[in-house]
Amino acid sequence: MKTLRISEVAARTGVPATTLRYYEDIGLIGPAVRSANGYRTYDERDLERLAVITRAKKLDISLEDVRDLVAAWESDECGTVQHRLSGIVATRLRETRESIAELTGLADQLEQARARLTGKP
Repeated sequence: MKTLRISEVAARTGVPATTLRYYEDIGLIGPAVRSANGYRTYDERDLERLAVITRAKKLDISLEDVRDLVAAWESDECGTVQHRLSGIVATRLRETRESIAELTGLADQLEQARARLTGKP
């Protein structure tokens, strides 16, 4: 199995090396295997795990929840992953809708303020 150094993983995934080290420190990935010359090396399984982490982070899922999801995913508990992810996504969707409602209210207030300032309805 081909291994990649941390700089290669960072270039391939877009995840900075400092973030990779942090993920390793908190147990999201790794620990990385060290090559004979001391470089951190990663394999395809690590890249798959990073893909899951990256997708989850784009959904604003907390690192704690990501850790739980990755653990369930790696244990092949598909039902557990689906159930857990469904709940997390539902919560995120509710929070997003609440934010949209708040922003819409703010936009309305700003429109009213602008109309008063410019004298235009």
